[in-house]
Amino acid sequence: PLTLTFKQQLTQYPQEIIPLMDMVINEYFAELYPEVDISADPIQVRPFNLDQSVNMRDLDPSDIDKMISIKGLIIRVSNIVPDMRVGFFTCTQCNSSVTSENVKGRISEPSRCPNPNCQAAHSMVLVHNRCSFSDKQIIKIQETPDAIPDGQTPHSVSLCVYDALVDVARPGDRVEVTGIFRSTPIRVNARQRRLKSLFRTYIDVVHLK
Repeated sequence: PLTLTFKQQLTQYPQEIIPLMDMVINEYFAELYPEVDISADPIQVRPFNLDQSVNMRDLDPSDIDKMISIKGLIIRVSNIVPDMRVGFFTCTQCNSSVTSENVKGRISEPSRCPNPNCQAAHSMVLVHNRCSFSDKQIIKIQETPDAIPDGQTPHSVSLCVYDALVDVARPGDRVEVTGIFRSTPIRVNARQRRLKSLFRTYIDVVHLK
């Protein structure tokens, strides 16, 4: 079987490899400086300088869930919004509580109470003021004028930035973005769980230069 190099693993499976890199670097830091507590603000690994950057108009389904690099001009930056990282649920029957982490942009709601003496179905409710949130910002990036073919409309891509990358860039900045190309299905109605067969794509930013 073909053995992938670490670099290939990182670019092809970044959603699995980057959390492992984060875990290793934080464990190493804890060994070097046991007296320092960084649990509230852990170190985050931010790889960059991929071999080549992809043209925005060449992004296709084969790039989804892989690490890519693109260059462009920032045209719009949103306000900072809270993004739920850990959801806190409590049971309406017995007041037992459980937490659920954000996995690939989704927090799974417990269908049953975790208390073995209760086990009530659909009794768990979200307690917003006990959930954990991080800063999030949506950035719109567009092809630079020199990259647009004659007579063509410039392409644009949405970026999602978190924590330390929030408020780093401003409209008008030329940037090189390294991140994970992600897709998420669009809801038919904001109040319903039914999804369209259309997917919205964006880049989950790891590094912004």
